[in-house]
Amino acid sequence: MSRNSVAASGRPGVLQPGTRPRNRRDLILSAASDLFYREGYPAVGMGDIAAAVSVQPSALYRHFPSKQRLLYESVRAAVESGVQILANATQGDLDHLLTDLAEGALDHRRLGILWQRESRHLAVHERNEIRERLRTAMTSLRAMIEEKRPDLDRTQAEFLAWCAFAVLISVSYQQAELPRADYVRLLRDMTLSVINAPIPPLVHRAAPAAVGLGLSSRREKLLAASMTLFAERGYEAVGVDDIAAAAGIATPSFYHHFSGKADLLWATLSRGNEAMRMEMTRSLRAASNAEDGLRRVMCSYIALALDSHELIEALISQISYLPSPERQRAKEFQLDLVDEWIQLFRTVHHDVGRPIARVRVQAALTVVNDIACTPHIRSTGGATDSLHAVSTRLLGL
Repeated sequence: MSRNSVAASGRPGVLQPGTRPRNRRDLILSAASDLFYREGYPAVGMGDIAAAVSVQPSALYRHFPSKQRLLYESVRAAVESGVQILANATQGDLDHLLTDLAEGALDHRRLGILWQRESRHLAVHERNEIRERLRTAMTSLRAMIEEKRPDLDRTQAEFLAWCAFAVLISVSYQQAELPRADYVRLLRDMTLSVINAPIPPLVHRAAPAAVGLGLSSRREKLLAASMTLFAERGYEAVGVDDIAAAAGIATPSFYHHFSGKADLLWATLSRGNEAMRMEMTRSLRAASNAEDGLRRVMCSYIALALDSHELIEALISQISYLPSPERQRAKEFQLDLVDEWIQLFRTVHHDVGRPIARVRVQAALTVVNDIACTPHIRSTGGATDSLHAVSTRLLGL
């Protein structure tokens, strides 16, 4: 791989045994961040991190008091980089700013997964601190968008700022290799296209109360309750008793349907993956051509994500709790779905290479997922049509 290319497979180097370089702390932090990114926080121990940099575990504790602190430092450093870029931006020079943000996104490409998937393992005050820094960044970006587009009100500019942020962190999910200069240019152009997207008036509103009827099956009640609880509290913080109580059944009855919490999680995630596959199949069957098919697939995914945001959150943040074989199967299933989008995209844009197609598709998916998982943006009146407008730009429709 060229030194000037960017791919998702890069890993930090190890220390030579017996050496104590001055940047040992940075090397440890980079190794930990990489392991959290690739394996998931629950699957990584301090011993794994020590082995990755060829030091004894005791050496880690000289620099970091805990694994959780390593996670906090990893996420905070990436977020702070973006905040500083925005703080130093020159008003009116949006193109230069977006180039700097694209460079920063590639330099800290693990941020998307670490924030969206792993940050729930942080202490509440740590997560809130980082969230406030993100809001600071969003406020600065929103102001830049308002200056460039005086036709927008504050709510519209905020929506586009979150979409632009999602485009940048989408590199965390991309398995594409491109020359760095081309990658930066593509990220900048995609982010600019999002900022320029025509979107309808938006209205902040309270999230609608749940209405309608549910299935009477106890198994279905357990699946529905677990999806909500896992999204709200995280897998580790939810017990079988909690799930049974939320489903309105006695705890012993839980084990008539599932062998344990991990079995229930696998059933939940499998259900979600199959739902996405069925929606894609239904959309393609109704399509008149490839472009119509890509548009229909996009619209159906937006509807699914906004309507079942707990499912999207579970698919993003809970997969690392599965046992290894199931975790690998779930990842492969999701990669297969993304590959279907890429093939469809390239049928529409036959002159676009696979690496660029992957970047554009993953950017569109990350925008939808991020909006679906951000409550105050998701509940905005007009969010569906706005996501259609933004995704249409990213997919070149």
